[in-house]
Amino acid sequence: MQIKLNATGVIALAGVGVAALLVMRVWNGGKLVTESLNPASSNNVVNQAVESFGQSLTGDPYWTLGGAVFDWAHSDPYDPGRLTMLDFVNPASEQNLVYQGVSGIGQAVSGRKDWSLGTWLYDITH
Repeated sequence: MQIKLNATGVIALAGVGVAALLVMRVWNGGKLVTESLNPASSNNVVNQAVESFGQSLTGDPYWTLGGAVFDWAHSDPYDPGRLTMLDFVNPASEQNLVYQGVSGIGQAVSGRKDWSLGTWLYDITH
């Protein structure tokens, strides 16, 4: 018997595995371990599961969720051109997701690679 998994099946299987891991971590000899459920603790089961997944995905054994959030939210002094998460939501930035999405659609519709939301807004108001 051959079992074929599509993307949904893989995600469901991963979810079952994470749920089993959480159950094993939470119950210790029939006693509920409160440290494992404390949302303020970096030792809680959800944080540990996310960090284990992040470490295996990136190949970095020192990857942490807190470190990744910090890196996404702050610029790198050694790489000033690197965009941060804040650049993608900043309404004044040409790098924000809405601006990029609208500009991409405008380029596809107009056929002009230089089309942008900012120039279009300027053109219709002047």
